[in-house]
Amino acid sequence: MPPFKWDSLYPDSNALAILLSVYIVWWLYKREQKDKIKNAARILLEEIRQADSALELIKSSSVVHQLTFIMPNTSWSELKYLFIKKLSDDDLKVITDYYAACSVVEKILNDMKDVTPRAIKAKSSYIQRALVELATKHANDENENEYKLERGKFMQIVLNEETIFEPQTPSVWLKTVVEKIPKFIGNTVFEKLKKIGDLN
Repeated sequence: MPPFKWDSLYPDSNALAILLSVYIVWWLYKREQKDKIKNAARILLEEIRQADSALELIKSSSVVHQLTFIMPNTSWSELKYLFIKKLSDDDLKVITDYYAACSVVEKILNDMKDVTPRAIKAKSSYIQRALVELATKHANDENENEYKLERGKFMQIVLNEETIFEPQTPSVWLKTVVEKIPKFIGNTVFEKLKKIGDLN
């Protein structure tokens, strides 16, 4: 009987090195994915906090046109795939609906910001048109004094008039939409995101 070779119990050193390398690559990949999901959760939490704060400001204040944004970034559409295995379908829908509602509010706000510049432009256009009509009316006058007097009175009125028409409908609509958006901070999905982000 041939002598027993103890080294036959141990795998080939090359095979062992390959197995070790595969394990290390797999471990690094899993760690990277975990960090990626954790960071994504933290990004979403920050966006949601900013949005909730802005929505609360709209609910409690009439000076909404000073808001520059609801969400500076909307990362949910890019990061959603990372949470498919971490959150239920209902949880994913809650986040999707919240971001969609914030987008609607953002659009209304942007439309409201355009109202004042458009009103100023329309007012300037009207003043220019009225001055041209006034000049045309007095074009054949021998005496310019009547034209100057009429123009002076007109300009005094329009320059002292600071009111710019801003319709109330957009702000009323905005308040109606915002009132229907439930606060996200503190709900169960928010708490799950905190747990995923390792912030509990």
